[in-house]
Amino acid sequence: MKDPKVIVPALTFLFCFCFLSSAQDKVIDYAALLPPLIPVEPEDALKTFKIQPGFKIELVAAEPLIADPVEIAFDARGRLWVLEFTQYNQEFHGVMKAEEMLIISDQDAAHYKNWDHALADYYVPPLPDQVNLRHLIDIDETLKQFDDRFLNGEIFRSATEICEMHLIPLRERPVMSSLNIPVPEEGKKIQPRIDQIMESFWENHSPTGDNSRERPYSNIYPRLTTKSNTFRVHARVQVLKKARDSDHETFNPNKDTVSSEWRGETLLERYIDPNNESIPDYAKSGNVLNKENLDRFYQYRILYQKRFEG
Repeated sequence: MKDPKVIVPALTFLFCFCFLSSAQDKVIDYAALLPPLIPVEPEDALKTFKIQPGFKIELVAAEPLIADPVEIAFDARGRLWVLEFTQYNQEFHGVMKAEEMLIISDQDAAHYKNWDHALADYYVPPLPDQVNLRHLIDIDETLKQFDDRFLNGEIFRSATEICEMHLIPLRERPVMSSLNIPVPEEGKKIQPRIDQIMESFWENHSPTGDNSRERPYSNIYPRLTTKSNTFRVHARVQVLKKARDSDHETFNPNKDTVSSEWRGETLLERYIDPNNESIPDYAKSGNVLNKENLDRFYQYRILYQKRFEG
């Protein structure tokens, strides 16, 4: 089989919040209700599937040919493409390094959108020098949640489960110094402890709205999924022939004419070439803030173009 795999950083990010409405509400850990995944040989894994009569399942590819698959698709030529997620550290360092979180503590609420009513246009005075409402993401601390999941034999059963991963703010001020995220250990899950830490953190930063907490995910999402990086553009292009005595900046239908026209659609893809050696390794030691933003390495290509008739 040709081209058995394509390694592309791609995951869909959705985001949700879960709040307790009262102390009596019972929180159910649905992840704990799922049976643990016990690694088995590929041939033995086939026996674990339950299929309807008349259907059969065959082994197409297994490790070491592929690793960490998250999605598959067949193209028009019948080839199977496997999407791998093998280097989440590198990809997430690249997409998170320039992202900022709006975090408003209870004591800083008076400085956020506090406009001067004596002036027009809702003039907002500048923040005091000691007040900083936007903070970078502590990527290494955030990725501890991924390590915790993988070390304990768990996987992401769907891309939407990444919404369970908290974004840990970079500790830039003493108010954030209490965020002591534990170190992942095999056989000892730290996610419940992180949930408690972040729940307490957001309680002390209650003026931060839901939309502000969701915004980093909406920015990260298009960088991690190929679906959101595909754009269908409909265009109507005309070649105009101007009359000598008509205004060159406007079209006068009584004097000017349309000499030709093209109407159609184009499918554009914004992508990153995984073989581009100039992309920095954001997971290596050192200050990732000094490395280039991943946005610079995106390219565009035309996947499909069609001209409308008539």
